[in-house]
Amino acid sequence: MVLIKQLSEKLSWGIFEENMKDLITDAIKTSTKDWCEKQILLCEEVHEAKKNILFQDDEDFEGDDGEETEESKKVAILVNLIENMINHVKVQIRQPSTNYKKAFDIDFTMLIHTELADKIMAEINDVVSSVGKLSRNDSHQTAIALFSLYLAVRGFHTAADRSYRSDLETKNYHMVFKKSVEQWFELARSKAKARIQKAVEVDELRLVDSMVKHSSSAVDVTTTFVQIKEFWTKLNWPDKNGAYVFVAKVTDDIRQGAVDYANIIHRKLNENKFYDDEGEFDVTDQLCIAVNNIEQVRRYLSSLPVQLDFERVLDGLLIEHGSVGSEQCGLTLHTMLASADEDMLNVIGKVVRHVGQKMEPDFRKYTAPLMSAPPESNLDVEITPLMEYLDKNLNTLHSCLLKANFQM
Repeated sequence: MVLIKQLSEKLSWGIFEENMKDLITDAIKTSTKDWCEKQILLCEEVHEAKKNILFQDDEDFEGDDGEETEESKKVAILVNLIENMINHVKVQIRQPSTNYKKAFDIDFTMLIHTELADKIMAEINDVVSSVGKLSRNDSHQTAIALFSLYLAVRGFHTAADRSYRSDLETKNYHMVFKKSVEQWFELARSKAKARIQKAVEVDELRLVDSMVKHSSSAVDVTTTFVQIKEFWTKLNWPDKNGAYVFVAKVTDDIRQGAVDYANIIHRKLNENKFYDDEGEFDVTDQLCIAVNNIEQVRRYLSSLPVQLDFERVLDGLLIEHGSVGSEQCGLTLHTMLASADEDMLNVIGKVVRHVGQKMEPDFRKYTAPLMSAPPESNLDVEITPLMEYLDKNLNTLHSCLLKANFQM
């Protein structure tokens, strides 16, 4: 503080050469680069220390799917470095920035931010390139680390003052991660498919709660979709055109997962003989729950335009491509959902029609005596078996099915 004041006074006396501002600027840049190198070493040391603490007693760590790869290590260290940079810019250089501005007409914060942004882009280009293409066999930890890196870089960039943010090297930081994002969605779709299959396999088609009429698989599947949605929300892709491409992919992944779930549920009903092929057909609670599961997931699809914020994405396209382009893209998104809705309703319809077909022989069996009964017969007695059969099955349908399905 005192040194800055003295330098300021001497500058006003004309003691220093006219290029003193350039000399000070160069010194700040050199100091920032030295600080970065020291921080990298510090972050490496801290990372190793944390790893040793976390896994020193974990015999399963080596060779496990959660094992840290060299790539994920690089990413984790870089994330820590960027977090330190954010703290450095936000907190530690705030006061010096004011002093440098007054003394030398140097925007200290902008200068530091610019130097750090240059360093970040050089580092992430190198790291993301070395990680290469993610595949199903790659460490899940690497994918998580890359996403953390994306969030860290975004945090650094948005921490910059708006007056110079667009001049930073990090202004197009997201483009470095474009291929990674595409791979993240592919991995998410693959994992979602496996989870949906597993959810149906372990589902015993029993109510998870007395207040609801669906079972565990419907909960698991919608939770999987929510996780994909939350990933999209956190991603907050800044490029308007790219945002539409990605939201369309998310929509397609979720709607395809929902249709797959409906078909797998229907297949399970057939494989496990829930249609009760032998003897008199009776509607079971499990059969109703299966239909409700499909309906529950179908209803989640109807919330996607709000969940994925279609309006914000389409508003961005409106600015870039006008109303015609925006409307066409909106129609594409809603058409995907309408197609999935129709497919799922068709599966529900198949189940309901199958129930009707299975009940028809029993219905005929109970109505035959009525049709052939002599006029003097007591119809109240003759009709009792039919009414008991209908009461039992219709009561099951009414009490177990969601209202929308009962009225189909």
